[in-house]
Amino acid sequence: NRLDFIWGPVRGLTGDNMEKRTFTDKSLQALKPKTTPYKQTEHAPKGEGRLMVRVLPSGVKECFYRYRVNGGDKLLALGRYDQRGTNGKTLADIRAAYRDKRNLQEQTGDVKDHLQAIERADEIERRKGSFGQLLDAYTESLEQAHKQSTAQVKGIFKRHVSKPFPRLVKMKANEIEPGDIQEILAK
Repeated sequence: NRLDFIWGPVRGLTGDNMEKRTFTDKSLQALKPKTTPYKQTEHAPKGEGRLMVRVLPSGVKECFYRYRVNGGDKLLALGRYDQRGTNGKTLADIRAAYRDKRNLQEQTGDVKDHLQAIERADEIERRKGSFGQLLDAYTESLEQAHKQSTAQVKGIFKRHVSKPFPRLVKMKANEIEPGDIQEILAK
């Protein structure tokens, strides 16, 4: 059957019964760009979420994990498809990411909310750095940007902040008060 050749062997796939499709490299290559973006979704058992491909007018194929929570659709990006994997991910890589998201969905109930909660917790943890670490991160960013003022800024921080105010340098950056900064500036 011609459809088996394009979409891969799927039980019950005939004529217009395209919702039963399973993506293959050949079927993804057969998705040609149109003047507006369009989506194609792979078949999956109810409740498991689906692998979805959005084809852009440029020909780029973006892959997503689409699932439903409380009656609403949610999408998680899996990456851009590229058969060779040079300008994106291979179908095998996309399927692995899809399985990871689907398994996380089964464990958490809402994978997107779960990932956002992890991201928020990580952001809170990053904010727990000391004032000294914040100053070091700033000078490091100057260094990575190849700024000529890097050495000068390091020296200023050492002379005017680190040496005279070791207590402040050890404090959590989010605990520094405006009065602490005024104390540094008054010196």
